[in-house]
Amino acid sequence: MLDKQLVHAFHQSLKSLLPTLKLGQSREIIASFYGFKSAASLIKAGFVILNYNCWDYESDEDDEFRPRSRSLPSLVNEKCVRSRLQQLSNTLLSDPQVEEKILLHISQDVSIKQCEFYYWNEIAPWMVDRLGDQLIEKLINESNASAAYSYAVHHFSEFEIDEDSDPHEDYWYKKYISGEVLEGGALRFAKEYEEKLSLKSQYLSLIKRAADLGSKEAMMEYAEYTDDIGAIRELAKQGYYPAIESAYDVYGDMQYEELLAYSGHRGAILHLMEKYERSSKENEQYKLVFLSELANLYGYYPTQSIADNDEDYGPVFVIYEGISLPQINDELKQKAKTEAHIIFNQHKH
Repeated sequence: MLDKQLVHAFHQSLKSLLPTLKLGQSREIIASFYGFKSAASLIKAGFVILNYNCWDYESDEDDEFRPRSRSLPSLVNEKCVRSRLQQLSNTLLSDPQVEEKILLHISQDVSIKQCEFYYWNEIAPWMVDRLGDQLIEKLINESNASAAYSYAVHHFSEFEIDEDSDPHEDYWYKKYISGEVLEGGALRFAKEYEEKLSLKSQYLSLIKRAADLGSKEAMMEYAEYTDDIGAIRELAKQGYYPAIESAYDVYGDMQYEELLAYSGHRGAILHLMEKYERSSKENEQYKLVFLSELANLYGYYPTQSIADNDEDYGPVFVIYEGISLPQINDELKQKAKTEAHIIFNQHKH
């Protein structure tokens, strides 16, 4: 799918260089910009829409719904663009230098640089409004897991699925479904609770559908709601990080501790450091220094003490005494620092 406004804006921007350029030919050039041989193959693979970060929305770096596609550098697919232009050369490019001018123009074109390509299986909740419910529902019917999950999250984002109901809501709802005639506030409470249950049922149905289609996000959410420890542990075995974190934090599955520490999990790093803190074994002393270096890279400083020097409480006292590092030779220290940087670059999110 190609955004119509993008195609028209790009087409108009090229008219000064190629007055006889047709709209359909502009579509083909745009497709080549994203590395596709034709607009048809681009549309089959996914879609191009306005860059998420260009919207009036300040996305946080840690936003779980941020687009997973990376911005394309200028003419990353230059070879493909050249190939497409050469196919048009007989009718459009009478001057050999025009091709270079066009390549430069495309690399600087504002309209195309503000857009990104996404595969159909990369649909995120923020895309639902942009693509439209009709298309999203069509994709769900075609068993698109990411569409099913994102549709559920988008339309029920303000609905707290685990929110406890007020006792009076449940009380009056039970009377209502038993056939008792209610009036006034009692009837309103019962109706509101009925609506809440209906929304909850719809949401869970969509999440279950997305999970059945293969969405790991949906599998995780449904497993947490149903307290299915087995499903969470199975996802952890498959390497799904949120499940690994949950298995460690909630269920105490220690086999993932080192992986979590490498990925920056503060609790895992501190627990391993405390484990090695008083060891006399050289390899474990080395691990302690390595973990300290790794923690520092993630912004934690476990060797620092935390003291309270509030004058209202008198003398300074230590709340947390930092972990003590062993004395190891400079060669091992440098090795630990180097390894920490390698691990950090491999595992940082």
